[in-house]
This record gives sequence, structure tokens and C-alpha cells, in this order.
Amino acid sequence: MFGEVQAQDGYITSPIMYAPFFTMGASSYNGRLTFTIGYHSPDTTQEKVEQFLESVVNQLS
Repeated sequence: MFGEVQAQDGYITSPIMYAPFFTMGASSYNGRLTFTIGYHSPDTTQEKVEQFLESVVNQLS
């Protein structure tokens, strides 16, 4: 796909959404799952996003 160059890592980011919404995305590559959140601050705080991601990870564990 990239000729002789081989990608080692890759992920797709979520678009930014304005409050009261935010966007969660999931992508996988090379056996690794990555979650991303698109949000606008200060309407949505980083603390709230981290709490949400922690909850998602706990549900998957």
C-alpha cells in the first residue's frame, strides 16, 4: 500500500463537536485499538472526557 515503506502505527481522530455534544471514535491498526474524543473546551472539560474514557475502558475490561 505504501510501496516499500511500512507503517508502524496509525489511528484516526474524531472531529471536534461543540457542547452539549462530543464525538467518540474508535480505530484499530496492527492489533491495537485506539479511542479518540473530539470536544470543544471550555464547554466540555478534559476531566469529563477522561472520566468518560475511564468508564469505557472499565466496561471493556
